[in-house]
Amino acid sequence: EGLWLDTQDEYKNLYKGVIQAAVAVHHLRNKNLKGAKKLHQTATRYLNPYKPEALGLNVEKLIHDMDICFESMDDQKIPKLEFEE
Repeated sequence: EGLWLDTQDEYKNLYKGVIQAAVAVHHLRNKNLKGAKKLHQTATRYLNPYKPEALGLNVEKLIHDMDICFESMDDQKIPKLEFEE
């Protein structure tokens, strides 16, 4: 969280989105479905402008995997972050 608070460049919302995506999955694993859904929605809004890729992160795949995860609400389908070299 400190990273996004200290960042003033064009990637500030990317950091917010990634952090919120991680917290959404955490809430999902802890069966806090309301919190998970809310953070999934806000994370997606922050991440969308950075598709398809930013800073080596496949943002499009992250959003897609999160959508699948939250569609089924199956906490066994936790998305993986993938970085391109």
